[in-house]
Amino acid sequence: KISPDSSRIAYLELVDRQWQVWLMDPSSPKGAAPLWTGNIHTLHGWTPDGKAILAMDEKTLMWISLDGRLARSIPIAEVYGPELQWMSSDRIRLHPQNPDVALLSAYYRETPQGAPADEMELLS
Repeated sequence: KISPDSSRIAYLELVDRQWQVWLMDPSSPKGAAPLWTGNIHTLHGWTPDGKAILAMDEKTLMWISLDGRLARSIPIAEVYGPELQWMSSDRIRLHPQNPDVALLSAYYRETPQGAPADEMELLS
């Protein structure tokens, strides 16, 4: 994922059988370095100000600051609530004008009354 000012690229690197968040300067790819060495399932992108990366492990949505610290976290159960289910195809991004608002694309656990299923019989 490219930072909002295009000065950095965040990506997942498989190290010792776990996915880690790495950062690199596009003009110097050999200088890439790990930012977060805990196991990550999904890298969602950058905060609008480019000061943190939004990522998720199996239990938590995390804002990882560029110094490698956890700036903020929310349990996934709180993000999804009882009506949505997690899938690897989900997308979470932060609202560009209000980074306290996360926008989520996910599937329902059960069909809401009157809602049609998609072509894969999933409930988006």
